[in-house]
Amino acid sequence: MYRMEIDRNISYTHGACDVPYIGLTCHEILEKRAEEIPDQPMYIFYSDQERFTFSEFKIKVERLAAGLLGQGLKRGDCVAALGSNHVEWPLFIAATRAIGVIMIRMQMGYTIQTMKKTMIKTSCKALFLMRSPEDLYMKACTIIPELEKSEHGQIRSDEVASMQFVVAVGANNKRGTINLEHLVEVGNEERFMTAFNQAKKLVSNDDISHTGFTSGSTGEPKLVPYTHFAILNGTYFSFDYLLKVKETNTRRMICGANMAYVGGELTGVTTPLVYGMTTVFPSPTYNFEKMLQATQDEKCTDITMLLFGLFDLVNSSVSDKYDLSSLKIGLTGGSLIPLHLLQEIDKKYGIRILNSYGMSETGFATSQLPSDSFEYSATTVGTIVPHTELKIVNKDGITVEVGEEGEIWIRSPFACVRYYLNDVATQESFTDGGWLKTGDVGILNKDGYLIIKGRIKNIINKFSRTIHPIEVENVLAKNPAVQKVQVVGVPDTRAGEEVCACIMLKENCTLTLEEVQSYCVEKVNANSMPGHIVIFDQFPFTTSGKFARAQIKKIAEERLQKK
Repeated sequence: MYRMEIDRNISYTHGACDVPYIGLTCHEILEKRAEEIPDQPMYIFYSDQERFTFSEFKIKVERLAAGLLGQGLKRGDCVAALGSNHVEWPLFIAATRAIGVIMIRMQMGYTIQTMKKTMIKTSCKALFLMRSPEDLYMKACTIIPELEKSEHGQIRSDEVASMQFVVAVGANNKRGTINLEHLVEVGNEERFMTAFNQAKKLVSNDDISHTGFTSGSTGEPKLVPYTHFAILNGTYFSFDYLLKVKETNTRRMICGANMAYVGGELTGVTTPLVYGMTTVFPSPTYNFEKMLQATQDEKCTDITMLLFGLFDLVNSSVSDKYDLSSLKIGLTGGSLIPLHLLQEIDKKYGIRILNSYGMSETGFATSQLPSDSFEYSATTVGTIVPHTELKIVNKDGITVEVGEEGEIWIRSPFACVRYYLNDVATQESFTDGGWLKTGDVGILNKDGYLIIKGRIKNIINKFSRTIHPIEVENVLAKNPAVQKVQVVGVPDTRAGEEVCACIMLKENCTLTLEEVQSYCVEKVNANSMPGHIVIFDQFPFTTSGKFARAQIKKIAEERLQKK
């Protein structure tokens, strides 16, 4: 495609597209799907042996929404939700969206204090607990001590003063909580269904659907608001390859990501709405073998995996136990994928891995197509998605020339334009013109493909020279002894910072600093040569499944100080 700006040597690109936006609310598009394909499976929860057709799901959603209205919730109210992947997650999500209630999606790895602080800040009126983990009720009692002494659905909390009731499922449905099925039953009463039919008409596609947390991989997590318009269209236009498929309702996406995260939302919750396809959730929490088993039994065509899952796909003996021949496309993000890994997965399984780039604030901003070369798939994160703009700027916010390095800025109708109830962070990250300063460093090449160099906060400054960890990581990832690797900067009196390779080894393998340095000769610049290695048994991860780089860096520094 001809791009005038790139032709003029300016690092700016936009996703030109003649496909119109979706102008419906989330519930309106659910109604549409239930009319068109009522008997097609919408969600399959493999481990729980539960499945819903579009028609069944819509009926239960509307009754639950009516039941929530009966509890006093109204458009604009906030509720919190917490738990693993079970069918109640999308039921709660869809029911709150249908009546304009904003869901604050809590992440399992956050502390009790963070959860309580968030509920207070957002004035949450209700808390939804999934059936697992089974200790969620005790966590709720720690946040709201009055819960275990409360009567059914009547909470008066001193600290979380806005809290009115807690809805729970399974083992977490204990004293003071309301059973989900009770709300569904109550919601079927005529007076509440009448109230629901009135309430749904007040919801606009510009209303906030829910908020999610940023990953927190580089600092304090922030709340990102998503409108109905943003979440539906962001999902619809993020998967370029599906826009070119005629019958998407025959496809099945298997999703192992938790629904509290933007990845779980885009690839799991919303894809059935915008594409009419089926989502399969293999297990309540990530389980590699259960994912493969569900793929085989449900004949899934598309799979989502982070980088460590892709490595498991080729290195684990578990993979050979299952028939994965139905899989055609694998979706990933968050890291560049080594070329040898892409080629091995394609050769062994016939699965084409498509990488993408995005953030909690933007959803997927770039994507790849099956027609892209393996070289481009390994070295870039694709081109900009439709209706989205991207540019590379210098430290003064001036757009740089094509091929030059700079900070990635994104402007999109699907991206948020502010953080929820956080003006300070909003002013730091968003410009008056609507651009999001991503904090990532990248290059736009002459063909409009984005090359990620790393996070600004992760750059290593050695002898006043800039080193991007990802460049060293990509080299060491190919070492036959290396299972996983993260490269960080550690303090050095003479150089300012030194390059430290943090490595998880493959079984029965060893590696010394000298061997690492020898391997890197002529593969990395001399200044980028690791000066230290630290061997890890396991890497810590953030709650969203990304490498917890700040934690890895801290552990490495502590171990080096003890030497």
